[in-house]
Amino acid sequence: MSEGSIFQRKDGRWVGKFKDVNGSWKCVYRKTKPEAKKALREALTARDNGLVRVKNGVSIGALVEDWIEDNKDDVSERTNISRRSLLNANIRNHTIASKKPRSLTETDLKRFYAAKTTSTARRLHILLKAALGNQMPAVKQPRITEEREIKVLTPEQVNILLSHVRDTKYELVFVFGATAGLRIGEILALRWRDMDTDKGTLTVRHTLFKGKLLPPKTKSSHRTIKLPARAIEAVQRHYNASEGFIFATRNGNPQDAANFHNWIWKPTLRDCGLPDIHFHDLRHGVASMLLANRSVPITTVAKYLGHTPDTLLKVYAHCIDGMEDWV
Repeated sequence: MSEGSIFQRKDGRWVGKFKDVNGSWKCVYRKTKPEAKKALREALTARDNGLVRVKNGVSIGALVEDWIEDNKDDVSERTNISRRSLLNANIRNHTIASKKPRSLTETDLKRFYAAKTTSTARRLHILLKAALGNQMPAVKQPRITEEREIKVLTPEQVNILLSHVRDTKYELVFVFGATAGLRIGEILALRWRDMDTDKGTLTVRHTLFKGKLLPPKTKSSHRTIKLPARAIEAVQRHYNASEGFIFATRNGNPQDAANFHNWIWKPTLRDCGLPDIHFHDLRHGVASMLLANRSVPITTVAKYLGHTPDTLLKVYAHCIDGMEDWV
């Protein structure tokens, strides 16, 4: 197996580069060339001994940051952004960031996780375990004991919602969510050129994720769908031939999802007297409606929502008993 190489980056840091046991390139970073050589030898020894590389004397915050940087080319940009967001929002300003791996205790981790939601704690556990390797204290991954209840609007409630936002700037956001089941990131990333008014179709080419325009979430998410009649009618009322984003801010950028949620979505629900649901629950409502109609093949439902059939069954198996026989 490759013994790696040493080179200097433009920022002055020295890099030891090598392939791990899976054949993926990994890097160790040091201030001087001798330090990089030593770190590379240690990493190669750990690799050959079947251990996960951990740098001695380096803080946990720095270790996690280096691990994310080392592995960024092996994952999607979306995953990389998610990892960095976890680091910045949960680790960087916490006392755990300045600790050394060997001083980290089981109690430290349990207290750290206890202050987080269960899903965030689970993601942090996975990230820390990957970065710290065999120096991670033996703490069990936080378990999700209760799934979030999915609240689906009734057809009457959907009508109330869509009637309330008719002819407003963000009407199409609500319409695409409630009638076509698009994800909020897919909707906010739409440009007018993604619409074909003659065919009544919409093409999902991008998604907006934490302020960045990215490729769709999965290969299946890149799709062209036929819009329902109600959506086509709304598009025709709002359509213009500009090249910009449909839901652009004053500076021409796509509307931020968090801003939409706080300043448009939540107030609209309150004004309509509707339950306090997540925008994504509109997608669940569309899925439930389509799955309840046994005349629509499950492969068609999956393609429409940007899922694979297997994923669709896994996510929405609660909607219909015996769906496995329907594939």
